[in-house]
Amino acid sequence: MTDIKFSRILKYILLPAAAFLFCVYLAAQEKPKTVVVLEPAGSAAVTDMNKDTARDTMEDFLSETGTHRVVDRSNADLISSGPSYKRENGIFADEDVVDIGLRLRADFVFTSEIRKEDGELRIAISMMDIETGEKTTRRDGSNGDTSMHIRDLVKDLTSRLIGAGSAQQAQARAAADRQTAKANAEAERQAAQARADAAERQAAQERAEADRRAAEEKKQAESTEIIITRGIQRDSPPQHGKPCCGR
Repeated sequence: MTDIKFSRILKYILLPAAAFLFCVYLAAQEKPKTVVVLEPAGSAAVTDMNKDTARDTMEDFLSETGTHRVVDRSNADLISSGPSYKRENGIFADEDVVDIGLRLRADFVFTSEIRKEDGELRIAISMMDIETGEKTTRRDGSNGDTSMHIRDLVKDLTSRLIGAGSAQQAQARAAADRQTAKANAEAERQAAQARADAAERQAAQERAEADRRAAEEKKQAESTEIIITRGIQRDSPPQHGKPCCGR
């Protein structure tokens, strides 16, 4: 009998509760951000292999975070190679980066620049927030020119960059929360003031009504008193004076 009760509890209470909590957990997970990684710009001494290694590493690293979904490279290249986008030294203008992101329905677009200096590669990576049109602080560094060196440097820069982006987003959310709390407090203050003003007006109206009634009652009492006085005077017998001169 105890086993039957337990199985019913498990079937009708515990399992549905667990399923509900699991759904709540899934809903609470932040939706992955859609990102685009554009082809790196590079100086003449930078090879296509260097660029591909940097781009591959960036795409793989972002995908592995679980918080970013990378747009297919072929789609990104198809859109970014359009004739309306001009690249100066291989670098897109910020407004073009935003437009590319909008067309690819991305949350962020990553751009990078690679230069060879004194036998080393210097790589700079930037992240554009498509919603705000603002570029997150650029991260750059230098390392050797081998594929391993490129991968290590790109991973480090990308990690620091998305960390900075997350921090900026957190700061923006905190500022928005403070602004919302301030607005709510002001709205509540105004509502409280409105309630107080309404109560004061109601009290004033009640006092005015009470004064009006008191005045009417006083007036009515005075009128009644006058009527009574006149009635008494009318009903009273006339008073005759005493005979004068001993008559």
